[in-house]
Amino acid sequence: LSAPVCDAVTGRSGSVTMLRELERSNAFLIPLDMRREWYSYHHLFRELLRHELAIGDPERARDLHRRASAWHRDHDDPSEAIHHATAAGETAEATELILRHWIDFRNDARLETLLAWVDALPPDSVATDPRLCLVRASTLQEVGRINEAEHWLETAARGADDDDLQAGPASLASGVAASQSINHYFLGDVRGVAETARPALHRQETGSGYWRCALLTTFGVAEFLSGQTRSAASLLDDAVILSEQSHHSLALVHALGWCSLVHAEVGEPARADRALAGADALQRREPGLANYFGMSMTHVARGERLQRQGRFAEADDELTRGAELARGGNAKLDLSYALLIHAGVKARLGDRDAAEALLGSAREVARTCVDPGRLTELMARAEARLRLRPAPATVAPYDEELSDREIAVLRLLRTDLNQREIGEALFVSFNTIKTHVKSIYRKLDVATRTDAVARARELDLL
Repeated sequence: LSAPVCDAVTGRSGSVTMLRELERSNAFLIPLDMRREWYSYHHLFRELLRHELAIGDPERARDLHRRASAWHRDHDDPSEAIHHATAAGETAEATELILRHWIDFRNDARLETLLAWVDALPPDSVATDPRLCLVRASTLQEVGRINEAEHWLETAARGADDDDLQAGPASLASGVAASQSINHYFLGDVRGVAETARPALHRQETGSGYWRCALLTTFGVAEFLSGQTRSAASLLDDAVILSEQSHHSLALVHALGWCSLVHAEVGEPARADRALAGADALQRREPGLANYFGMSMTHVARGERLQRQGRFAEADDELTRGAELARGGNAKLDLSYALLIHAGVKARLGDRDAAEALLGSAREVARTCVDPGRLTELMARAEARLRLRPAPATVAPYDEELSDREIAVLRLLRTDLNQREIGEALFVSFNTIKTHVKSIYRKLDVATRTDAVARARELDLL
């Protein structure tokens, strides 16, 4: 309650005086601010009075809801405006308000609010409006309810050919195309993501930046899990830029986490750290993202960076949180990868039982994926390293830690690139690469490139 909204709903003035009298008389009215502008009424009496109004004068009740909706709409309170429009039976008005504001609420990760809006509408009005079907489908995806999302996405797709239909910042068709690829992502289908994202990205649609950045993110992860790390890095870089431009916070935080992981994989630690810093800044601006599943890969990326620095206990905490968020979002690819990295950290801490349990969990999640890409191969390597490695007497199994640049060179030593080509890939001179290789051999106590790669795998450095 506030005096202006009470005046608007009742159609008369004097609400300020009445609210103050009710508060002074202890009539179950609670002030919500120091200036006594907003109040809350006792919820049991409130529901009783609403029930009496609905029974005694239902048309009057609908009219009052219409007035309340208009007031909240005009005062930038879309959630209350939608609630009252729905209660008034103004389905068309509620629908337009939802379509106007759902992207903002989605970016704030207020996903349950979105579902409540759509669920409150008459079922037939949702099922026959492909725009609302897309809102429901894409929101269900983000909360891990993939099977339900697939049903609503199929319904939305039937109207996707109508270019006049808008569902937020772009056409319905672009939203359906992106959401189809995202559904493959949540099903753990690396091949399916590529097959749907690639053609969708070729469609140049006006105003489709919001959905295009989501496509770039999912396609980038699919490329990474297919072994195409350079392509993945480029796609994820583009996803970050476009997510920022289109103010797509959910895609941005997800892209930044994977971007950090991929740049670390290709030997670019400075760019990996910049991506992490970007994710931290975004979370400070949008605190609601802290519990969003897409934040999981930021924790995983930070855990991997901490592992490289020998800060294993801190890495353990980050990876625990990363896996927890991925599991909450039912994101199979993210969860399997998080558990795999976490197993390596547990092994470095000397907890072989925990490492084996985490690897087993990672493998179980991967088995539920339609196509896990190279996750299965990465797990097999990790299991082989764990079997070969004796229980460590100390945390660090070699005397001197490799630098970030040496780790970058080491990752490329396992490829077919010669030393000159490695230098070109890392934008350093041939002589610098020779110096790094010599240092790597010394620290790992090996004499050849093959032995260095084998030793690095035993030490869980690759």
